[in-house]
Amino acid sequence: MVFAFAHDYRVEEVIELGMGSGLEKHFYFPSASEQGGRDGVLLRIIPVTGTSWVGTFGFGSEIPKAITGVYSCPDPESLCVIAKGEGYLVNVTEPTVWQEIDVYPILDIRVIGELELLVFADFTGIAAYGRNGHRWTTKNLSIRLWRRTGSIPR
Repeated sequence: MVFAFAHDYRVEEVIELGMGSGLEKHFYFPSASEQGGRDGVLLRIIPVTGTSWVGTFGFGSEIPKAITGVYSCPDPESLCVIAKGEGYLVNVTEPTVWQEIDVYPILDIRVIGELELLVFADFTGIAAYGRNGHRWTTKNLSIRLWRRTGSIPR
């Protein structure tokens, strides 16, 4: 867990369901459904104000370099969870307010504190998120020299 930005919550890893009061709502991402979903990273979110809840953040890719992690966001009421390359930004006091990160699978994340950004990269693109959410996403950054030269680069 990387909490580089000020945040208004605590996060606990949940080893198995049933740990805790059992009265907490359980949200499954993607979709923020309370009806169930796929396997993923299981966390208890405890906001400074509001009610704690449990989230299952669905796994993405089986690509070995796809990352998993939990990060604070420039917005102190938002949390970033990456589960095997699938990225989620969620409001900790209103978990139904969430968004998926615009690149997939996430292979790298950089915290740029002085600009208040989280920057995510996949194989061919980069996306940045700030205090108010999505800031920008690059177009495809891959270079296909073989199209220009007619031969595969070495």
